[in-house]
Amino acid sequence: MTENKKLEEFLSLVDRYDFFDKLYDNIRLIDPENKKIIYCLNDQIIEEEGSCYGFWGDSKMCPDCVSMRAFKNEDTSVKIKYTQSSVYLVTALPVQIKNKKLVLEMIKDITNTITIEGQINGKSRTQMKNIAESLQNMVVRDGLTDLFNRRYIDMNMPKALEKAKKDGARLSVVITDIDDFKEVNDTYGHTVGDEVIKAFADIITRSIRKDFDWAARYGGEEFLICLPDSDGDKAGVIAERIRRTLSEKEFVSEGESFFVTASFGVCTVEPSSDMEYLEVIDCADRRLMDAKNEGKDKVN
Repeated sequence: MTENKKLEEFLSLVDRYDFFDKLYDNIRLIDPENKKIIYCLNDQIIEEEGSCYGFWGDSKMCPDCVSMRAFKNEDTSVKIKYTQSSVYLVTALPVQIKNKKLVLEMIKDITNTITIEGQINGKSRTQMKNIAESLQNMVVRDGLTDLFNRRYIDMNMPKALEKAKKDGARLSVVITDIDDFKEVNDTYGHTVGDEVIKAFADIITRSIRKDFDWAARYGGEEFLICLPDSDGDKAGVIAERIRRTLSEKEFVSEGESFFVTASFGVCTVEPSSDMEYLEVIDCADRRLMDAKNEGKDKVN
């Protein structure tokens, strides 16, 4: 039996039996790449008006899109999603219809049906919202710096590129790495090294546009900065500001002061480009290596 046939039979069961209404409050097909709700009519795949995240009353894409995670991992994904008044369990199942990869989302309002130290009520909804937010942040946030993590990059860089292309805008990506960081750890210890990483992350956060640009810890002492609607010159100015601020910051360990520097690689994507997100990261990484080879503490 083909995957299309299996899905058709499943959706037929949904229509015929009301027990699915008790299991889930909403079942829908999602195109996570384009953020669209999909339905099939006369053997055609048709997009509904609006976006899939509009269901939640959101004006922008979900930072941890469960459907994109299911889509990329080709496996079922589950997350807790909250709104101002309700808590939902969302199950995302990757499917294929007419050779197009989609995701089946099954949504259940669990506000009044789960227990956390007692039944959820008006007094505990705030607590539940905080718990749900914490769980979501654990998935996409780096524990040391509170910046986004590698998972967030993998999920959101493709979306950022797609949006830039649709908007006809340039997008710049900066990859930066603390110079000679191993020497910091070897000389002052890993605890101090962690403080340097956190300080660098804080400088990055304060240097980019809130709720527009975003930054993530790419790994170790390396960071990625995504700058929508930014050409190479604008990205270079931001990177230079971060470089200068870090180089001027004094660190102290057991009465001894020291300074650190960082190198930067900038890659700008034109709206006409067909570069994939991994190619963009590789481009920025090569420029970072050039900056390192040219003496470090540089923006390239």
